[in-house]
Amino acid sequence: MKVAAGYCGLLVALSLFALANANLKCNGFSELCDRTFDNVAYLRTHNAYSVLGKYVIPNQHRSIMKQLNEGVRSLDLDVYLYKGLENTILKKSAASQIYYCHSVCPIGAEKAESSLVEITKWLKKNRNEVISLAIENYIDNHEVLDSMFERSGIAELVYYKPDNTVPFPTLRQMIETNKRVVILQNKKHYASKYALNFNQHMNRNHYDINYPNQLGNCDLMTNDCKTNNCLYELNHFLTSQHNIISNPQIGQVANDQNVLRKSVNKCRQAWNKIPTFVGVDWYGTGHGLEIVDELNKVKRNKYPSRSALYSCPSTMMYTGNCNLLGACIKGSCKCIPPFSGYACQMLNGKDISGLSVKAIEGISKAVKKVFAAAKKSIETTKKIGKAAFEASKQIAKTVGKTLSNAGKKVKSAANAAKNGAKKLGKNIKNGAEKIGNNIKNGSKKLGNNIKNKAKSVGSKIKKLFGKKK
Repeated sequence: MKVAAGYCGLLVALSLFALANANLKCNGFSELCDRTFDNVAYLRTHNAYSVLGKYVIPNQHRSIMKQLNEGVRSLDLDVYLYKGLENTILKKSAASQIYYCHSVCPIGAEKAESSLVEITKWLKKNRNEVISLAIENYIDNHEVLDSMFERSGIAELVYYKPDNTVPFPTLRQMIETNKRVVILQNKKHYASKYALNFNQHMNRNHYDINYPNQLGNCDLMTNDCKTNNCLYELNHFLTSQHNIISNPQIGQVANDQNVLRKSVNKCRQAWNKIPTFVGVDWYGTGHGLEIVDELNKVKRNKYPSRSALYSCPSTMMYTGNCNLLGACIKGSCKCIPPFSGYACQMLNGKDISGLSVKAIEGISKAVKKVFAAAKKSIETTKKIGKAAFEASKQIAKTVGKTLSNAGKKVKSAANAAKNGAKKLGKNIKNGAEKIGNNIKNGSKKLGNNIKNKAKSVGSKIKKLFGKKK
């Protein structure tokens, strides 16, 4: 009877486990659970940390936490060793820490470890989600990076396979083993315990894209991975030398549903595999998430709202009284159809859409000069800070020297007083001893004199009384 009851209990437990597995949703969809990691598409945010309002050169307009909550599952992060702005300007001796920086740390930086702690917390709350981190790595020592992964807590969630011939697990397996993070980094021969090497595990197209008509170029910049388990990255954003300031306006062009769909289908055919990562700027201005869902053959009930700040229809762009970020300075912006070969841009409130490529390049040079001037200003600030620091250091040194000399004089006077007191004490002691000796000798002499006198008087008395008898 007991055996039968135990058998029934086991059956119930197995049934519940099977039911739970059947109802499991991986990254929001049960259809994705039994696909291997490399056969699922993920929306990747290029420079995910570089958010409007926090960085001088932004690429995104929503925070990393907002990105994760809205369906982004791959984050592109640039890491540098940096001492912080104040320590850098004043040349203070401080330990360098790992920061997210967009090329130049003094114009925008935040501590990477704090961000990874928040990402780890998010993963622990969302236990059926699998994500990846693409680290653009400017740190030579792998131990420094690995230590940060460990301190932040994300290391315990990392799936790692150094051998690219080993197949990736399914999303279900990653969720069941709680190894739900794949980290990639770009340095070759980097002996990290957690981060896979870009070239060994992933092929990707070029990211230096000059004009919209160059989007969807599937030629591979790196093509070292030759196995069936390779990951593929499709870079689909405009951050070229000609469009030096990435803005929602041109992001909207790159993220347009028809433009992006054409690119992913073209590259899927060229690579004979779906793009694992679709990298975009300003993800909220277009249809990146919808296109990734199309690649995965799924569809969510609701997609994130597009920013009201950039509200032109997806096939149109801003013109009129707008600034470089696509926001109205005053009044309202008009919308026009996009021009072929370049994006509508604004400079100091002037519409430059329709200008030739040569004219745009000329304007970009002017923009570069502005950034060069800003960089020079930062260097000047550093020099001023250094000069002020050296001046204060010299003043402190002079004051210290003066105080030191005064201290020496006080010490010398104190020693003189001490020696004087010592000498006086010695003189008093010697004088007292001399007086004592004089008194002693005088008393002795006086005693002897008294004794002798008494003796003499006694003799005389004796003689006197003796004669009378």
